Amino acid sequence: MRRRFIYLTIIFLVIGALLSLQTLWAVSLKEQLDKSSRMKLWILANRYAPRRGIVAKIGDKDQLIYEPKRPDEGFAQPVVSPRGRKLAFVKTTGEGIQNSVNLKLGIIDIDGSNYLELLNLTALSPSDMALSPDETRLAFMGALRKGSYSLAILDLASRPPVVLYERSLPQGKSSINMTSQAWAPDSRRLVFVNADEHMVILDIATKKETDIGTGDDPTWSRDGRYIAYRADSIGNPPGDYFLVSVAQPSAERKSILANKDSQRSNWYLGPLLWSPNDRFLLVARIVGPNERQQPHVIDVKTGHIEALPIGSMGDMRSWGGRS
Repeated sequence: MRRRFIYLTIIFLVIGALLSLQTLWAVSLKEQLDKSSRMKLWILANRYAPRRGIVAKIGDKDQLIYEPKRPDEGFAQPVVSPRGRKLAFVKTTGEGIQNSVNLKLGIIDIDGSNYLELLNLTALSPSDMALSPDETRLAFMGALRKGSYSLAILDLASRPPVVLYERSLPQGKSSINMTSQAWAPDSRRLVFVNADEHMVILDIATKKETDIGTGDDPTWSRDGRYIAYRADSIGNPPGDYFLVSVAQPSAERKSILANKDSQRSNWYLGPLLWSPNDRFLLVARIVGPNERQQPHVIDVKTGHIEALPIGSMGDMRSWGGRS
């Protein structure tokens, strides 16, 4: 009788575990993503909104962070720090038709306080800017002066901020890029793509560069162990994504997302963005006849992917936050 009771107990425990697992799988990836990120932060920037300005979406609340002071003033490429406490962006003044457009790098606290203009630029790439995890450094690709295009790193702890590092880059090379999640968690190393379309890890302290192979749009995981990147091949649609181990970059690379659809309206594109706990990745996909970008969430462990509502993640390049 006792043995039978033990068997029945084991059976009930197994059934309960299976039901719990089924319930877990029934929860959508979006719900799991929301639950895993107690602070959910991404940036929406719309110049033509009724009240134009930079808006931070924290959880379900929108907060106006920065509002232009002049009619000809705009802003571009807001990037939030991994800690979710600061925001860097480009302020533009001038219309750009008959008058020249002035570009200034600015940084502001996420509550809208402590705005600081960093320096003037003559040009900046569309999305190549990243705040370090400790929020003391800002890396960007742009022109500090006419005729000079560089990868530059600003020391934000200095007053005024000073250029800590500058590396000249060839102009007119579309392959050169750096993502908003380019920094390692030590705030000392970052990854970017050079003119040869190779991913390079730069150590700011030693100035050493380590080539980790061909790839595009590299992003560094929050725990520092992996770099996610896109690898395109001639004749195939873009959107094959992989993980490379930072400790063993020559080891076999794990495929995260392979785009087998040849239809242009179904391509995945852009960087894979890491969630604060490294459990999920976000990626954009072109959908529909109007080729709109729809965010998708990927479970790193299982490879399961789920579509999110269009526009729900704002400008995903600027997504950040902490768990």
